[in-house]
Amino acid sequence: SAKRVFGFFPDWRTSEVDDFRYYRVTDLVYAFILPTESGDITFDVPSSTFYSGLQNLATRCKQNNVKLNISAGGWGVSNGQGGVNDPFHVMVNNATARAKFIPNVIKIIEDYQMDGFNLDWEYPLAGDAEVLENFMIEIKIALNKSKTILGKSVEFSIAVGATSYGTAAYTSSCIAYVDYVMVMAFDNTLSDH
Repeated sequence: SAKRVFGFFPDWRTSEVDDFRYYRVTDLVYAFILPTESGDITFDVPSSTFYSGLQNLATRCKQNNVKLNISAGGWGVSNGQGGVNDPFHVMVNNATARAKFIPNVIKIIEDYQMDGFNLDWEYPLAGDAEVLENFMIEIKIALNKSKTILGKSVEFSIAVGATSYGTAAYTSSCIAYVDYVMVMAFDNTLSDH
């Protein structure tokens, strides 16, 4: 298969959409959707900034033949808190909240004709393995349904640390549901994240 180069584009740098060197990547990941405990979504920036940035990025990606993905999570939402005060942990462990969160994500993907979804939960606990797998199955089913609406497959990826820290919940059965695993090689210790 052809070489893929993924880059992350943070929502707090949307003023630089026109300056990005699109020729350097095959795929761009817009970061981040932040889940709430109840399954709603929020952002690091005002929602108007997030969505206008996403619209501009979607236009530029299309013009440059770059696939566009959306990422949920990131360090800022969980801060490696190990479940304590971690909205991702609370949401994933609540079937009702997951049932609210996933359609929110799918709506963004469909509205902006996106090519993929990246799960960047930093980090699930080892005890979250079963609910994480359920969550990933639910995401995969929803992404597969989007194929009918978008007329294309929507890829599913995860971002994981390069060490064993925070990766125990990602069992081999969980990994089976994703198209790509992105290894955050810079995540070798929490002190220099």
